[in-house]
Amino acid sequence: TADRAREGIPTRLKIRIQSPWYLSWIAFAAYAIIFFTLLYLSVYAYLKRIELRKEKEISEFKIQHEHELTEKKLAFFTNVSHDLKTPLTLIDAPVSDLMQSENLNQEQLNKLAIINRNAKRLYKLITDLLDFRRITQKEVVLEVKETVISDIIAEVSEAFKEECKNKSIVFRYNPDRNIIGFVDAKKIEKILWNLLSNALKFSKKGGTVSISAEELIIDGNKLLKLVISDNGIGIPEKDKNKIFERFYKVPDARSVNREGTGIGLSIVKELVEIHHGKIQVESALGVGTTFMIMLPFSKDSYSDHEMAGYEKANDKITGIENNENLESSPQQDAGRSNKLPVILLVEDNQELREYLAGHFEERFRIYMAADGLAGLKLSKEVNPDVIVTDVQMPNMNGYEFCKEIRHNFETSHIPVIMLTASNTVEHQIEGLATGADAYLTKPFDIKLLDAQVYSILQNRKTLRKKFLGIDSAENMQKILPQKDIDFVLELKLFIEENIMNQKLNVELLSDHFAVSLPQLHRKIKSLTDYTPNNLIKSIRLRRAYKLIYEDGFRVSEAAYQTGFSDPNYFTTCFKKEFGKNPSQIVSSDKI
Repeated sequence: TADRAREGIPTRLKIRIQSPWYLSWIAFAAYAIIFFTLLYLSVYAYLKRIELRKEKEISEFKIQHEHELTEKKLAFFTNVSHDLKTPLTLIDAPVSDLMQSENLNQEQLNKLAIINRNAKRLYKLITDLLDFRRITQKEVVLEVKETVISDIIAEVSEAFKEECKNKSIVFRYNPDRNIIGFVDAKKIEKILWNLLSNALKFSKKGGTVSISAEELIIDGNKLLKLVISDNGIGIPEKDKNKIFERFYKVPDARSVNREGTGIGLSIVKELVEIHHGKIQVESALGVGTTFMIMLPFSKDSYSDHEMAGYEKANDKITGIENNENLESSPQQDAGRSNKLPVILLVEDNQELREYLAGHFEERFRIYMAADGLAGLKLSKEVNPDVIVTDVQMPNMNGYEFCKEIRHNFETSHIPVIMLTASNTVEHQIEGLATGADAYLTKPFDIKLLDAQVYSILQNRKTLRKKFLGIDSAENMQKILPQKDIDFVLELKLFIEENIMNQKLNVELLSDHFAVSLPQLHRKIKSLTDYTPNNLIKSIRLRRAYKLIYEDGFRVSEAAYQTGFSDPNYFTTCFKKEFGKNPSQIVSSDKI
């Protein structure tokens, strides 16, 4: 090497650098395999996603198609159910008439009773189907109002007593007391009706069916507890969680009764849940079944849109004492009967005010105000049956007070008696011109005031009869202001024109008159002594009475002609209104 260097020949060193492993042919082969694998997996995943999307679309389409098909079936059965009512009426009405005949022997009566009983059962199935349709369409809404539960239970129980007697079943009704709270009365009635029907259906001859109700306070919440029990065949343990499913029927060969559609209990469960309540069932084969329902029972448990139009005045009474312009009367104690009429005393003289309160305390619920402004506010809150007011008062005198009473829709119907120290004819004319019903000059004879108050209240009773058509409506202007006469006549006319409309209710009246539900409720209650819904029912029943008595309509025909969808319910209401069944009306009967 040294020699080569001396001779000028360069020295060469060859260095071969090996390729890194990731650039080797093996690595590239692995890269290719991984690439094609990932490509394959990506394509597979993409195709799979498309397949799953198509399956989902197909599944959704099938679900939608099944839903539409179900809706069409329900719509079909609903229409058929409506169409069945007419021929069912033509079965039920003649049978009911025949059963009243005295020319039939016992065997014939028994056969007619079978026809009648099954016609009613068929109607019950139709009604359940229609209710089921409304529930599935989410058309059922709460109409909560203050309700006496014991009255509802008593009315429903009365409808089952005859069937219990025929089946030799002991029926026990154990109400806790007069239980009053906030629920939807119609839905509670439907719940009880379905559960009692079930209890009777699956109870053997000689069995026992019981219903009880009580009010509970749990964790500060007011609840209603309803219990319906029987000692019938019972429900197998494996079926207890399924009985509330739609169309489910217990597949038990030992069942004493396999009739029914299987939607009754599902309707009950839906109605309980709409009430924000819970339902539980305890049952054992051969021992019996108990349904327990817990429902919220206070007004605060329901939202504003779930509340029906009801009288709110009583809700505000407890707050009256805190108003600095109003005075609480010692006569306003919780023990006083709510059935007593209400009198409002508007008088700035405290001694006279307290004297009048003491004079009327045994016959009226007393409310007092010291001036016209306070009296006007209180009159809107408590809706008195009569107002006794002084003329000379601070803030608002009696004339201005009476004008405001007459110009306000909520209070225009309230009769006003004026007390004044002035005995001039001009002042009396001025007082009567403002709308006062009577004008007494101080000092007045207390017996004369009694007579005026009594006369006014009697006139109100007469007015209510006139309004319902019991008496002629002549001289109504002597009892009411013209604007209230117009309201009364329009109200009655609207109800009569829509009498066949099953959806005629207080909301429809409220929309027609463009007033709030509480205002309308107070107005109608004061003018007729009926709540709006009860007034509609009363007018319908009186029209039905005339259809049966004067036009010879069948009972069921009269029911449908007056907006009742259930002849059985119609019969119950009719008997409660007139003291006899519609089929018992004879030519000598008049209302």
